[in-house]
Amino acid sequence: MPKIVTRFFFYKISYFVARMLSFFYRGLGRRGNEKIIIFRPDAIGDYLLFQNFIPLVKKDNVEIILVGNSKWMELAGVNESFTYESIDRVKFSRDFFYRVKFLLNASCYSNVQAVLYPCYSREGVVFEDFVRIISSSRKVAWFGDTVNHSKISRYFTSKIYTDLYSDSKKDCIVFEFYRNRMFFSSFLGKDINIDKPTISFTPSYNMKLPEKYALLFIGASTSIRKWSPSGFSETASYLKNKFGLDIVLCGGQDDVLEGELISDSIKGTHLNLVGKTTQLELLEIISSSVILISNETAIPHIAMALDHPNVFVIYNGSHYGRFVPYPENFKNYHLITHPSIHADLNSYKINSNKRGFNDNPNINDISSSDVISIIESKVSL
Repeated sequence: MPKIVTRFFFYKISYFVARMLSFFYRGLGRRGNEKIIIFRPDAIGDYLLFQNFIPLVKKDNVEIILVGNSKWMELAGVNESFTYESIDRVKFSRDFFYRVKFLLNASCYSNVQAVLYPCYSREGVVFEDFVRIISSSRKVAWFGDTVNHSKISRYFTSKIYTDLYSDSKKDCIVFEFYRNRMFFSSFLGKDINIDKPTISFTPSYNMKLPEKYALLFIGASTSIRKWSPSGFSETASYLKNKFGLDIVLCGGQDDVLEGELISDSIKGTHLNLVGKTTQLELLEIISSSVILISNETAIPHIAMALDHPNVFVIYNGSHYGRFVPYPENFKNYHLITHPSIHADLNSYKINSNKRGFNDNPNINDISSSDVISIIESKVSL
């Protein structure tokens, strides 16, 4: 039996079991204040480009519950404008008992005014069963694109919702922060004048960081977004020689070996923190740096929300115009792209959003000299 068919029945059976069990658990409904549930199971960068709009939904005696990806639980946990509940994406899509339990828990929400699923690239039954099982008179989403599911799937899952928002033009590509603003403006029925992402935090970790340093973030969510260790090494040498900066390396647990390779190649003082920091510690490390060099991932979004002065992003080619680059009025953001991207930018923008992560240019075709030349022309110290 084809894998796609097997997965379809997995989702259908688990939903059916959760729905049947919900009839026995109605008396355990999560009562109290009226609720608005916002569902965002996607990545950290997606959260950062939408979190500023959550407080606008808040009303007296209405509880806001954000159900979000466990990957950004630490960042979301410091926001006091909502209650945060995490979902493990992998378990929810593969573990039968976890999925049934999570759906059953969702069916127990009571007094729900509305369920919002503000993801433009909806993900079909694999995640939208969560929205389906909640009892609410209003369920709101984008009609959206078909990057994450088929047109047939979009047609059937669209029936879950009472309100579906659509772009006014075909192939409309909008910077994701502005698209989130459009969603909440439509939901609230008023204009919203928030112009840029922001994030607040209070440095409290007393980290022993260099006095003046460049931060190189070497990690990314997928391998095709990761620039080569040699490229980072050569760029680190340039930053030390040209500006006299110390170097701080950061990344995730999956990047430790690459971090060691880069660390071994750097002459002089530097700090290798790859795999050693929490998300909240990263806020402090980013905010204290004078230059950030990063793959296209969540880190540049954090830096932009912190008004970092020099953000340089090495870009593999996905979702051009939607997540990268930041609009021209953001003067501190600098994108470094594969040379082929600008050959026919309008067509590339449309095609890169249709295909998602497939067939993008090789990020390692971007040389260290390409990166250094952009830094030379754009850096402000």
